Amino acid sequence: MAGNVREWTVNPHGKGNNRFSILGGAYYDNVYNFNDYYSTSPLDRSLGNGCRLVSSLANGVEDSLDQYIISYTERDILSEEDVTDEVFEVYRAQFDYKDYPLEVDLTIIAGYNSEYVVERFEMESPYKNDEPLHGFIVYDSSYKGDLKPIINFPTAG
Repeated sequence: MAGNVREWTVNPHGKGNNRFSILGGAYYDNVYNFNDYYSTSPLDRSLGNGCRLVSSLANGVEDSLDQYIISYTERDILSEEDVTDEVFEVYRAQFDYKDYPLEVDLTIIAGYNSEYVVERFEMESPYKNDEPLHGFIVYDSSYKGDLKPIINFPTAG
Protein backbone atom coordinates (compact mmCIF):
# COMPACT_ATOMS: atom_id res chain seq x y z
CA MET A 1 0.00 0.00 0.00
CA ALA A 2 1.48 3.34 -0.98
CA GLY A 3 1.25 6.07 1.59
CA ASN A 4 3.21 8.52 3.67
CA VAL A 5 5.79 6.02 4.96
CA ARG A 6 7.09 2.56 4.16
CA GLU A 7 5.51 0.20 6.66
CA TRP A 8 7.05 -2.80 8.38
CA THR A 9 5.24 -6.08 8.43
CA VAL A 10 5.75 -8.62 11.19
CA ASN A 11 7.18 -11.18 8.77
CA PRO A 12 10.90 -11.92 9.24
CA HIS A 13 13.37 -12.08 6.37
CA GLY A 14 17.11 -12.40 5.80
CA LYS A 15 19.83 -14.53 7.33
CA GLY A 16 18.83 -15.16 10.92
CA ASN A 17 15.42 -13.64 10.20
CA ASN A 18 16.67 -10.38 11.72
CA ARG A 19 15.19 -8.08 9.10
CA PHE A 20 11.56 -7.47 8.35
CA SER A 21 9.69 -6.73 5.17
CA ILE A 22 8.99 -3.04 4.75
CA LEU A 23 6.41 -2.33 2.10
CA GLY A 24 4.71 0.57 0.38
CA GLY A 25 6.34 3.85 -0.36
CA ALA A 26 7.41 6.91 1.56
CA TYR A 27 6.10 10.31 0.58
CA TYR A 28 9.41 11.23 -1.07
CA ASP A 29 9.91 7.96 -3.00
CA ASN A 30 9.42 7.84 -6.74
CA VAL A 31 5.94 6.54 -7.55
CA TYR A 32 7.32 3.37 -9.12
CA ASN A 33 9.13 2.41 -5.87
CA PHE A 34 6.01 1.71 -3.83
CA ASN A 35 5.77 -1.80 -5.27
CA ASP A 36 9.44 -2.73 -4.72
CA TYR A 37 10.39 -5.21 -2.02
CA TYR A 38 12.66 -4.07 0.80
CA SER A 39 13.65 -5.65 4.06
CA THR A 40 15.53 -3.89 6.80
CA SER A 41 16.22 -3.92 10.52
CA PRO A 42 13.29 -2.80 12.66
CA LEU A 43 15.77 -0.50 14.39
CA ASP A 44 16.25 1.46 11.14
CA ARG A 45 14.38 4.67 11.88
CA SER A 46 15.28 6.38 8.61
CA LEU A 47 13.05 9.14 7.35
CA GLY A 48 10.27 7.45 5.40
CA ASN A 49 10.10 4.28 7.52
CA GLY A 50 7.15 3.79 9.85
CA CYS A 51 4.37 1.49 10.91
CA ARG A 52 0.60 1.20 10.76
CA LEU A 53 -1.24 0.41 13.96
CA VAL A 54 -4.52 -1.45 13.51
CA SER A 55 -6.77 -3.60 15.60
CA SER A 56 -8.44 -6.55 13.93
CA LEU A 57 -12.05 -7.17 14.88
CA ALA A 58 -11.81 -10.83 13.89
CA ASN A 59 -9.42 -13.57 14.99
CA GLY A 60 -8.45 -16.15 12.47
CA VAL A 61 -6.37 -16.40 9.34
CA GLU A 62 -4.88 -12.93 9.78
CA ASP A 63 -3.17 -13.96 13.02
CA SER A 64 -1.70 -17.13 11.51
CA LEU A 65 0.00 -15.08 8.78
CA ASP A 66 2.00 -13.09 11.35
CA GLN A 67 4.60 -15.86 11.65
CA TYR A 68 4.81 -16.58 7.93
CA ILE A 69 8.41 -16.25 6.73
CA ILE A 70 8.66 -14.48 3.41
CA SER A 71 11.16 -16.11 1.08
CA TYR A 72 13.03 -13.86 -1.27
CA THR A 73 15.66 -15.06 -3.70
CA GLU A 74 18.22 -12.75 -5.22
CA ARG A 75 19.15 -13.73 -8.75
CA ASP A 76 22.84 -14.15 -9.54
CA ILE A 77 22.96 -12.36 -12.89
CA LEU A 78 26.62 -13.28 -13.40
CA SER A 79 25.64 -16.95 -13.73
CA GLU A 80 23.06 -16.24 -16.44
CA GLU A 81 23.85 -17.27 -20.01
CA ASP A 82 24.76 -14.51 -22.44
CA VAL A 83 22.10 -13.51 -24.93
CA THR A 84 22.72 -13.89 -28.64
CA ASP A 85 24.14 -10.97 -30.64
CA GLU A 86 20.74 -10.56 -32.29
CA VAL A 87 18.95 -10.24 -28.94
CA PHE A 88 21.66 -7.90 -27.65
CA GLU A 89 21.12 -5.58 -30.63
CA VAL A 90 17.41 -5.38 -29.80
CA TYR A 91 18.23 -4.38 -26.21
CA ARG A 92 20.94 -1.94 -27.32
CA ALA A 93 18.59 -0.25 -29.79
CA GLN A 94 16.39 0.82 -26.87
CA PHE A 95 19.19 3.15 -25.77
CA ASP A 96 20.20 4.59 -29.15
CA TYR A 97 19.30 8.16 -28.34
CA LYS A 98 20.00 10.93 -30.79
CA ASP A 99 22.62 13.44 -29.74
CA TYR A 100 21.12 16.49 -28.07
CA PRO A 101 22.59 19.46 -26.23
CA LEU A 102 23.27 18.61 -22.61
CA GLU A 103 21.98 21.42 -20.48
CA VAL A 104 22.89 20.30 -16.99
CA ASP A 105 22.09 22.21 -13.82
CA LEU A 106 24.60 21.42 -11.06
CA THR A 107 23.97 22.34 -7.43
CA ILE A 108 26.51 21.80 -4.67
CA ILE A 109 24.86 20.24 -1.63
CA ALA A 110 26.23 21.76 1.58
CA GLY A 111 26.46 20.15 4.99
CA TYR A 112 28.58 17.09 4.22
CA ASN A 113 32.07 16.21 5.37
CA SER A 114 34.49 18.70 3.78
CA GLU A 115 36.56 15.82 2.42
CA TYR A 116 33.78 15.11 -0.08
CA VAL A 117 31.94 17.09 -2.70
CA VAL A 118 28.26 16.31 -3.19
CA GLU A 119 26.55 17.72 -6.26
CA ARG A 120 23.01 17.26 -7.51
CA PHE A 121 22.52 17.30 -11.27
CA GLU A 122 19.34 17.78 -13.25
CA MET A 123 18.92 17.64 -17.01
CA GLU A 124 16.40 16.91 -19.71
CA SER A 125 16.14 13.18 -20.35
CA PRO A 126 16.95 11.77 -23.81
CA TYR A 127 13.59 10.00 -23.95
CA LYS A 128 10.11 11.53 -24.09
CA ASN A 129 9.27 12.39 -20.51
CA ASP A 130 8.16 15.47 -18.60
CA GLU A 131 10.19 14.40 -15.57
CA PRO A 132 13.81 15.61 -15.57
CA LEU A 133 16.67 13.16 -15.19
CA HIS A 134 18.45 13.82 -11.93
CA GLY A 135 20.97 12.26 -9.60
CA PHE A 136 23.87 12.90 -7.28
CA ILE A 137 27.60 13.01 -7.87
CA VAL A 138 29.76 12.30 -4.82
CA TYR A 139 33.55 12.37 -4.93
CA ASP A 140 36.65 12.95 -2.84
CA SER A 141 37.44 16.68 -2.82
CA SER A 142 41.17 15.98 -3.25
CA TYR A 143 40.62 14.04 -6.49
CA LYS A 144 41.69 15.82 -9.66
CA GLY A 145 40.92 14.56 -13.14
CA ASP A 146 38.05 12.89 -14.93
CA LEU A 147 35.57 11.00 -12.82
CA LYS A 148 34.50 7.48 -13.73
CA PRO A 149 30.91 7.11 -12.54
CA ILE A 150 29.45 4.32 -10.48
CA ILE A 151 25.69 4.33 -10.93
CA ASN A 152 23.64 3.21 -7.96
CA PHE A 153 19.92 2.71 -8.38
CA PRO A 154 18.66 1.76 -4.89
CA THR A 155 16.06 -0.86 -5.78
CA ALA A 156 17.71 -2.36 -8.83
CA GLY A 157 19.19 -5.26 -6.92
